Amino acid sequence: MEIKKIDDQKLNRSDPFDPKKAIIIIIIFMAIVGSIWYAVSKIRSSGTQEPLKINFNLASSTPKTAQIAAPQDSFYKGYVKITAISPKETYPEKEYITIAITQQNLSEVDVTNWKLQNSKGETVALGQGTNIPFTGKVNPVSSIKVKGGDFLTVSTGRSPIGVSFEMNSCAPYLEQFQDFIPPITGICPPQGESKDYSSLDSSCRNYINKMPRCTTNAKVLPSELSASCMTFIYANVNYNGCVSSHKNDVNFYSKEWKIFLGRSSELWAQKDTITLLDSGGKIIGAVKY
Repeated sequence: MEIKKIDDQKLNRSDPFDPKKAIIIIIIFMAIVGSIWYAVSKIRSSGTQEPLKINFNLASSTPKTAQIAAPQDSFYKGYVKITAISPKETYPEKEYITIAITQQNLSEVDVTNWKLQNSKGETVALGQGTNIPFTGKVNPVSSIKVKGGDFLTVSTGRSPIGVSFEMNSCAPYLEQFQDFIPPITGICPPQGESKDYSSLDSSCRNYINKMPRCTTNAKVLPSELSASCMTFIYANVNYNGCVSSHKNDVNFYSKEWKIFLGRSSELWAQKDTITLLDSGGKIIGAVKY
């Protein structure tokens, strides 16, 4: 039959060779092989010996926002020591700690933005202070800078004189009319080293020499003293007068800062961890009690 003849011809006929299709197939094959070779070479060049791990469990992956990095240690860790002296007081004025710069070779460090933190996460900066405080005036403040061998007495409450300050040889005068915790102790320079002392008459000098050290006269002076003597005593035998006479002495400054955090409530609990952070939030040290 004619129909069967046509079908047999179709079955026995083969398609002619198409060179374009062959080239396309070769190109695709080479591209696949090249991609595999590149991926393998990258893994080898990375130097890792561990197989590539792919986590297909998307539900168990931790979001980036939930990943909290552990706090890093500060450069100053090991150079600074916290000593918990009296952190368990109910009244902030009585609550204080000390911070010692134990690394003697440590150069000047700005501690203004260092922070203290309790176990609740509350933080408070050490803040600014004044190098030389004066009584009866508003004292300008600036950054607090310390060096090796210095130490800080950090009180939770407010300053009795309204400002944090660097201790000096005249500071014990301040204790006469204010209550500092811990108390300011020491021996002030002799009144006889004040300026213009040598120009006073002998009876005036004798009276001054009998006055207690680090004490401002708070009573009426004897009438037998000369007017110039009384003027000298009122102007010089007190804290401000002592500072004016001795601020340029080599040993005028001590190695202590009195820092007041200015809080109206206690910072440390009966059981707590005191953590000191640098200006970048890194841990300098901590003490638990």
